Amino acid sequence: MNSFSILFLLTIFSILYVVEVISAAPNYEGFNDDDGDIYELLTKASLHKRFRGEPIRFGKRSPRVPIRFGKRSEPFYEYN
Repeated sequence: MNSFSILFLLTIFSILYVVEVISAAPNYEGFNDDDGDIYELLTKASLHKRFRGEPIRFGKRSPRVPIRFGKRSEPFYEYN
């Protein structure tokens, strides 16, 4: 086997491993959200921010920009 085929096989197996790990993640106990608590918390926080007129930010470095529809000069905040 030459080095190209070894590299190709390693790439294929690493992709399969990553897909397996990602697909198994929701089955772990820490990711269990059957009762919807985490989803409810996230939705309440996002609704609270939207009703105050603040755009939702993900992370500390994300920009504070409104959700825009239509013309660029008319910012519109989505409240639903």
